[in-house]
Amino acid sequence: MNREKIRRAFLPLLLGLAVVSLAGCRSREDLPFYRMESEGNSQVLCVDGVRYERSYPREDEEAYIRYSGSRYCWTTTEAEYGPQIGVCGEDADKTPALNIYEVAGDKERTFLYTYPVHFYIGGPDYSLWRREGVTLGAPSAETVASISFICQEDSLFQVDDPALIAAFMEVYHSDGQPPADIEDGAGWRGCSLIMRHKEYPFLQYEIECYYSPEQKTACYRTSPLGEWFPFPAAWYEIISEADFPAGEA
Repeated sequence: MNREKIRRAFLPLLLGLAVVSLAGCRSREDLPFYRMESEGNSQVLCVDGVRYERSYPREDEEAYIRYSGSRYCWTTTEAEYGPQIGVCGEDADKTPALNIYEVAGDKERTFLYTYPVHFYIGGPDYSLWRREGVTLGAPSAETVASISFICQEDSLFQVDDPALIAAFMEVYHSDGQPPADIEDGAGWRGCSLIMRHKEYPFLQYEIECYYSPEQKTACYRTSPLGEWFPFPAAWYEIISEADFPAGEA
């Protein structure tokens, strides 16, 4: 992993810590306490009469504040942290375990996120709480509003055309797509493809890509440990015209 990727990986953590520090300026005694309970394979949080839930174990979740595990999922866009609205915990004596925050840009409070009250080393809780009945699933032509190709923090191009998005989604979900051979050819370098949610624009779905400035082509994969696949033919013109940056992956 290069220096830039390391910086990007730790940026959400640093922002989260900054939020927690700022939230500490307000006394927790002034914030309402909400009970967090377990129901089957889910945890449930009732906030002002609205039920929120998240799957447990966490590997079943569809969205996180940030995620770097063995699969891709929806995450909040960078710096999309809202105000603290309360605390929650499982103790009957109202001992707070997690701070509760809004997600900036989510006016309907469809999602909330929690962060530990006390800082500790080793895997803070970054998962989002979804309003009961809300599901996200994998990206699709119906749920993706735009797709951006990002290399070295710079956006090479953004696709808003529904037909091009549908063309990508068709091969993205295809079981018969032949894998790309990225060992052939010179200069394959890493980048990201970011899909923005149509209904919840504060959510994004980032997957890994490889591009070749020499060949003016690119490929992607649907999971961090999966095979690489070529983009659909409808995308070739856009990719070939992109100003790929030179430099190391």
